[in-house]
Amino acid sequence: IKKKYNNFQKKYNIIIYTKDKELHAIVYSIMIYENYNRPYLIRMFENVKFLFSGEATLGIMQVNTKKIIGDKTSVKIGYKMLRERYLQKKKILIDNEELVNDVISSYNFGDKYLNEVKYIKGILEKI
Repeated sequence: IKKKYNNFQKKYNIIIYTKDKELHAIVYSIMIYENYNRPYLIRMFENVKFLFSGEATLGIMQVNTKKIIGDKTSVKIGYKMLRERYLQKKKILIDNEELVNDVISSYNFGDKYLNEVKYIKGILEKI
């Protein structure tokens, strides 16, 4: 997890521009989780599949799209979605855990997804 985080931070820190440590940890945790479940080679196959279906979730952040995109574009889209949700809910929700749960669950639902992303986030917070 630490190795992936360092790698991704070098690649995408120009895109993920936030001083908010909570948002930073959420975004990178989701990116690491999504990359683990859809490694680079699988994402390349998904791009080929897209040519036949015309719609898919693509890129490292697995964003829904109707055109072929690469990892950087998926990070831009995914970060924008997460940032907007985070800033919107931060105004309303006082409890930090509720905020984190809401933002992660808005990206992808399910208890397993939420718990595994939060596990990664916990590791990142110790770095």
